[in-house]
Amino acid sequence: MVSSAGPDPGAGRRRALRFILCLGLVSLFGDMAYEGARGVTGPYLALLGA
Repeated sequence: MVSSAGPDPGAGRRRALRFILCLGLVSLFGDMAYEGARGVTGPYLALLGA
């Protein structure tokens, strides 16, 4: 019977990959919000009479 005495050697790599993917998702949602707000700025300002 073989038991592993130490931590999983691939755990750090998986954790880093998950962190990078989360940063990518945050960036994606930030870009979507920014571009969406930028697209409605003109009509919104026109509605306000600017």
